[in-house]
Amino acid sequence: MFLIPKNVKFIKSIFTYSKVTTSKKQFCFLGRSNVGKSSLINFLFNHKKLAYTGKKPGKTIALNLFEFTLGNQNYQFVDTPGYGYHLNSKIEAKRFQNLMNDYLNKQANLQFFILLLDIRRTDSKNDKIMLDFLNKTQKPILIFFTKIDKLSKTKINLNLKLIKNFLNLDSKIEFVLTSSLKKINRQVCLNLIAKNLLKN
Repeated sequence: MFLIPKNVKFIKSIFTYSKVTTSKKQFCFLGRSNVGKSSLINFLFNHKKLAYTGKKPGKTIALNLFEFTLGNQNYQFVDTPGYGYHLNSKIEAKRFQNLMNDYLNKQANLQFFILLLDIRRTDSKNDKIMLDFLNKTQKPILIFFTKIDKLSKTKINLNLKLIKNFLNLDSKIEFVLTSSLKKINRQVCLNLIAKNLLKN
């Protein structure tokens, strides 16, 4: 499989779940703040300014909806807010919690999740909480490990083993080692995305 997404464009920012109305197949990117999610999205879709890369972690404050063409079909993906940082108020924090819960549990055309994990963080409790939550939805999960350019191959292999043990990763979960900075494994990621979009 060798498919390249085309005609990628931003659709809208979503602040209320009731506004998430579409029949197109979707998937979403999730990850803790500062995991490099925006950079990876820009790298995968070959667009320097598609997803906003903020100087401050946790800057994204909504579900950002994008659309693209793969083959002769249109699909969508959602860039979710980075987790791990508290919002400015309890009211905002509660609103985002409700938005995420509603979207992840109720969006009927949501096909699978892409969870981004920083290869340098071997015992992130926030990642474990998110993975446990995603497992309960019973939807497929892909894991893209980011920032592998920051470590040696030996350290990458060691950290990978530690993370798998800490998160108790299911052997069925497919994962890819990536680096947006060094442009590593773009096509591998895209092929995995295409495979999961086209399977149904």
